[in-house]
Amino acid sequence: FVYIAEDEGLSVEFFVPEHRIAKIAPGATMRVRLADDERRSDAKVTAIAPFPQEIGFLRGDDELPDAREKAFQVTAELVDPPPLMQSGIEVRVEPASVSP
Repeated sequence: FVYIAEDEGLSVEFFVPEHRIAKIAPGATMRVRLADDERRSDAKVTAIAPFPQEIGFLRGDDELPDAREKAFQVTAELVDPPPLMQSGIEVRVEPASVSP
């Protein structure tokens, strides 16, 4: 049996290079935007994977140019996302301290 429930919230999953993970912690605020839009929304980091993985493994493509680089998988919950942000779309993520 499977139960499907509607989820009111949206989260974003992104990858942080191994050498930059020290700058991000659970509770940190990130800025999220659509690839073709300058408007940004806040997202709070909720989880960071305990160890890095190769980008090729995380993205499911060992042919990527950076497939052997290691990165941490990070999840952040969007705070009051605009209507255009929906599940399954590609977004850009940056630290909140970066100005538009």
